Amino acid sequence: MYAVIYLMDSCQLAVGVTTWCTRVYFRSGVAAALFFIIVFMPNIYANAMSLTPATFNSSISPGCIVSYQIEVANDASSIVNESVYYKDVPSFARGSTVSERSKRGIGSWVSLNSSMIMIGPGQKESVEVGIKVPVETKSGNYFGMVAVSTTDPLAGEIAHIIDLTVSEEKASAAEALQITTFKLNDSSFFKGSGMVNVERKNVSELSVDLQKPAILEVKNPFGVTVLAVESNQLTDSILCPGQSVSDTFDWSVGLFSVGYYTFSLSEKDAQSNDMEKRVLIISPFMILSIVLFVFSTLLYIKRRSSLAQKF
Repeated sequence: MYAVIYLMDSCQLAVGVTTWCTRVYFRSGVAAALFFIIVFMPNIYANAMSLTPATFNSSISPGCIVSYQIEVANDASSIVNESVYYKDVPSFARGSTVSERSKRGIGSWVSLNSSMIMIGPGQKESVEVGIKVPVETKSGNYFGMVAVSTTDPLAGEIAHIIDLTVSEEKASAAEALQITTFKLNDSSFFKGSGMVNVERKNVSELSVDLQKPAILEVKNPFGVTVLAVESNQLTDSILCPGQSVSDTFDWSVGLFSVGYYTFSLSEKDAQSNDMEKRVLIISPFMILSIVLFVFSTLLYIKRRSSLAQKF
């Protein structure tokens, strides 16, 4: 679109200049020189720069952040100072009116790590582009540009087009989150209490609303759920695609627990997986109870034996 507009403007300018020059300077040869300077010189300067990639296309959820790099190359034979800046472009959200489009630019979303770069002949420099979509953003297509131009007044500018598709659609934790870490404190198995660390990653293309804390379920040796513990990380945030969240759980199954207990995350908090822990728990109180029971039994047997010898 921009190339067509620029081409049309250049053609109109070329026709106007040519007509004017033909009338006034046709025989002097100045018309050809003037036409060349006005129409072609900016393009020559602009061609001394190149920018990759030319476009950035991404689907993103409100509240999420994306960052990437663009590479600016100096194809000229001398050092150039180049300005890097954002240029707003009307966004074309589906179903929006012209007045709505004019209010939906993404200038406040975009950040650049540098506004001026110096590039030697034949050299390249990278510029990092960060985009943070506000939480309240509505679904639609949004556009913007990162422009690069030299300090030479005759030079043109080149632009990198940003094309974003914002979607308010969310995925559930059970569909999108994959458990990547499930770790228990090994020293806790002999006291019937301890801590579990769990890390979950969003492996879908949609964001997830973490409105409720995750729940750790503990089952006794008979398969009965005896404990359901909420995560210590109380959160009401959005987990974007590719991001991870860590949870910790404090658990205790009682002073007289013994046997193999199974630890797993609730089905609603992550995808179905085999990442669960089955551990043998023998609490100190249970060990003490067993020792006292054995000691009492032996003492009872000994006393009965003594009594039997007397009679």
